[in-house]
Amino acid sequence: MIVDAIRERELTTVDEIKLATGATRSCGGCKPVVEQILKLTLGDKYDSAAAKQAGICDCTPLSRDEVVAAIKEKGLITSKEVRYALDWNNKEGCSKCRPALNYYLGMIWPQEHEDEKDSRFVNERMHGNIQKDGTFGVVPRMYGGVTTPEDLRLIADVAVKYNVKLVKVTGGQRLDLLGVKREDLPAIWSDLGMPSGYAYAKALRTVKTCVGSQFCRFGTKDSMGMGIVLEKSTSGSTCRPSSRWRSTAVRATAPSRRRRISAS
Repeated sequence: MIVDAIRERELTTVDEIKLATGATRSCGGCKPVVEQILKLTLGDKYDSAAAKQAGICDCTPLSRDEVVAAIKEKGLITSKEVRYALDWNNKEGCSKCRPALNYYLGMIWPQEHEDEKDSRFVNERMHGNIQKDGTFGVVPRMYGGVTTPEDLRLIADVAVKYNVKLVKVTGGQRLDLLGVKREDLPAIWSDLGMPSGYAYAKALRTVKTCVGSQFCRFGTKDSMGMGIVLEKSTSGSTCRPSSRWRSTAVRATAPSRRRRISAS
C-alpha cells in the first residue's frame, strides 16, 4: 500500500506518506521503517535533505526521536520541564505537542511521570471516540466479551434515553454506542456505571474469548475465565501500539470436525 502510494502519487517525504496513507499518524514509532521504504522505493530520486525529520509541531524544530532521546538523557519528568529544557518556542505548548509529550513521558518514565490529564487527546479526556460529525462513540467495558441480560438492558435503556444513532457490535466482542453528543458523555457514563472499554487509547483494549470448556464440546479449559482475569489485570495498561488479546481453549481437531458449508 505504501509503495503503491509513493509510486502512483509521486510522494517524496514521510509527511506526504502520512497524509496519503495514514502511516506514522499514531505514535510515530514506525516512521524510521516508512522512511526506509521511501528510500528504497525512490532509489536515486530520494532526497535526504527534503526527507529530514520535521519537528513534532511548530513549537520546536526537534523530531520525535530527538525529543525522546533528550528526555532520557536529561532525565526530564514533566512536560513543562521538556518545553523549557529543550527551548520550546511556545513554552505553553500546543494541541499537538502537549499530548505527545505526555505520552512520551509516560512511556519512558511509567513510575515517575504523573499523567497530565489536561494534556491527553480529546478521546482520552472525554472517554469516547470522536467521529467525523463531532459526536462520540462510547464503548463500555465487557471483560472477556462476557455480559449479562441486566447490563444489556441497561445499555439499551441508555441508548434510547440519549437518542444514540447506532449500536454496533465491535470486533472486540463489545458494543459501541455511536452518535453520542459531547455534552451527554458525562451523563451517559454515569448512567451506565461501567468502566470505559478504552477503545481510544494506546493500551490493552480487549481480550477476546471463546466459550471454552463451560459450553463448547471441544473446549478444554476455562478460556472465558482466563480472558476476564487477563483483561481485569491489564486493562488500561499503556502500550505502543494499542493491543488486543485472545483467549481460546479449543482442541486443534475441532475445526476439522465442524460441518463445512460449500459454495454449491
